[in-house]
Amino acid sequence: MSRFGSLRVRTASYVVVMTPAAVESPAGLIITGCTVLPHDDQERIGCAEDAAVVVRDGTC
Repeated sequence: MSRFGSLRVRTASYVVVMTPAAVESPAGLIITGCTVLPHDDQERIGCAEDAAVVVRDGTC
């Protein structure tokens, strides 16, 4: 875990479960090579570097 200002950043692995419908639908936008701050269902924030963000139907 690193500290950035007053924000504690946790480096954790996140698993994204994709439904078959999500995998089969085309992406409207793909952003690659970025750093993102994903959060889990308990609102814990992590840091993922060199991530890809896929947008389908206006939703990430």
